[in-house]
Amino acid sequence: MIKILLVDDHAVVRSGLSKFLMVHKDLKLVGEASDGAEAVQMVGRYQPDVVLMDLMMPGVDGITATRQISEKYPQVRVIALTSFSEQNMVQGALQAGAIGYLQKNVTASELANAIRSACAGRMTLSPEATQVLAQSIAQPQIPGEQLTERERDVLKCMVEGLNTKIRVLQRRAYGYRDEEYLKLKIVAAFLPPLGRKASNDSL
Repeated sequence: MIKILLVDDHAVVRSGLSKFLMVHKDLKLVGEASDGAEAVQMVGRYQPDVVLMDLMMPGVDGITATRQISEKYPQVRVIALTSFSEQNMVQGALQAGAIGYLQKNVTASELANAIRSACAGRMTLSPEATQVLAQSIAQPQIPGEQLTERERDVLKCMVEGLNTKIRVLQRRAYGYRDEEYLKLKIVAAFLPPLGRKASNDSL
């Protein structure tokens, strides 16, 4: 049974999501919060497996709450569930520790699968978030933001098709800085453009 906490400042959204969760036998709603501060408190109280986090809320926003939850309760997975897909929102949520980024127009089956994937430690991104991150990678590199040695290792493993090893490296990445882990997740999500970059760098 996967325990879930809903965080959204709109009661109608929480009501709709809670009804959806009730039809899945492996998903259990343990609490609801209307802002980021309440979300952090309820995570400590109910110890959910997955948090569905709205990002734009009064008071403590979703990105700040995600960061606080990731720092205090690293075992809890956070999925950003929002109507926004701007680059700063996507990157901000992932840097804060979110393992997924979905739009609120996601289908019921897609959301259920994303929750299960998050509980298993796998990332899920909406097409909009994927496009935003792909565009950010395609932008010219700023000096000092080249791939790190660990990221190069991950890229080489992906090119060679060593899926088991890449999962090990991703798990180890939880001990790195948020910025490094965000870039590592981007590497895993967007192999083709990075593969071309690796070729140019003669990896």
